[in-house]
Amino acid sequence: MKAIRGKDAVYNDKGNGSSLAEFIGRTAEIRRSNYAIARTRLTQGASEEKHHHVITEEVYLFVKGSCRMKINGETVCFCDGDLLAAEPGDEHEILEALEDTEFWVLTVPAFDPGDYIVE
Repeated sequence: MKAIRGKDAVYNDKGNGSSLAEFIGRTAEIRRSNYAIARTRLTQGASEEKHHHVITEEVYLFVKGSCRMKINGETVCFCDGDLLAAEPGDEHEILEALEDTEFWVLTVPAFDPGDYIVE
């Protein structure tokens, strides 16, 4: 058994006000290839580019703040307590963090940069 404390997580700056810390996954301290869990933090105004995955399923659990996303052409607002399940092929992007926002992402299988397809 191994525990990872949130205060010890290492955040990688993804640019545009977005940072991510993978707690479990291919490159994390707890290595798994069949799933990954990461925490993403967005500063107000942050965005992330439109992309999709061929294989990966993602489940987002919003725990703080709010943001506008576009999923398969539909604009949706998410806030703390909301959950989004993105299936392979679903085009999604974060249009704007309306305030400082935090969410956890579970990916199955573990995140693979080769399956991050930018539009």
